[in-house]
Amino acid sequence: MGYGAGMSGELIIMRHGRSVFNEQGRYAGWLDTPLSPAGHAEAIDAGRALGAIRCGFDVAVSSALMRARDTLDLVLGEAGPAGRVVRDWRLNERHYGAMQGLTLEEGRSVVGEAAASRLMTDFDARPPATPAPALADGEPFSETLDEAGDRAHAAWREHGEPAWLEGGRVVLVAHGGVLRALLVRLGAVSVQEARGVRLGTAVPMRVTPEIGVEPCIETCGDSFTGWT
Repeated sequence: MGYGAGMSGELIIMRHGRSVFNEQGRYAGWLDTPLSPAGHAEAIDAGRALGAIRCGFDVAVSSALMRARDTLDLVLGEAGPAGRVVRDWRLNERHYGAMQGLTLEEGRSVVGEAAASRLMTDFDARPPATPAPALADGEPFSETLDEAGDRAHAAWREHGEPAWLEGGRVVLVAHGGVLRALLVRLGAVSVQEARGVRLGTAVPMRVTPEIGVEPCIETCGDSFTGWT
């Protein structure tokens, strides 16, 4: 849908705090890796910073994965409770198929250097599929960023958009890949821009659909590497 001027509240998106797999340099995808101690501290710092500049959120949404759920809980513990808290699997990270759990080096050895690079940037690149016996019910074999963006946008439309359109404050905590795809769906960045964006862990970003993205706290600005 198109968003008319003056018909919005505030949307803050945030990638989860640093996870154990982030520190180990592994593809996480749908694997439920926890926050590392550093990621735990990052989430608390982000919540304190948000609490200092606003009066809480009407709706708070995270993925169903532990690293995003716990980040949101830590943020709200510092910034103040939200009117409604939602967990939705559709905001889970893009499914990396057979590459989940591999180190980045191992992934490059499986698909090659060029293909591994495309997986991080190209919206139609698909990781090798997970063998069917290893899948849980309803779990995909693997996903493109474009497919992950479709489900993330559906979650936003259901949980966040109604409150945002009525002037409410919404915070959404998810994962680097799926958030980049969602930003494209919201018209905040182009596909070309999204290929180069790197969202820092636990860095709150203010999103204006169809306009753009910016750090919402000055002290977080250095953690946002911007568009390359």
